Amino acid sequence: GLQYATIDPTTRSSWRNFNHSVHLSADTSDASNAVCFFRLYEDGQMIEEVGTQAFKPGAAFTVKLRPNGAIVYSVDGCVVHVSAQRYEPHSQPLALSVKLASQVAEPAL
Repeated sequence: GLQYATIDPTTRSSWRNFNHSVHLSADTSDASNAVCFFRLYEDGQMIEEVGTQAFKPGAAFTVKLRPNGAIVYSVDGCVVHVSAQRYEPHSQPLALSVKLASQVAEPAL
């Protein structure tokens, strides 16, 4: 099976001011087999999921919105994904949250 560890920080903010950073730590026996996913939600609806190629417990995961509307996902300061979609900054606050789920595969028997 798969094990999931999820952190769901939620902020009331606007896209223009959206700059969220969170540290994820996980208790896994073999972190080299872990795959971390960014899951970005707007008003409770998932609008994007991004898988990273490398995951280290305690790494700093950052999600930022660029002025051109692209969302940038970084791990320890290194960009791992830039959203292909463009999101218009909103003047009204939205309920934004980021979920980081570490998916660890069990060893094959």
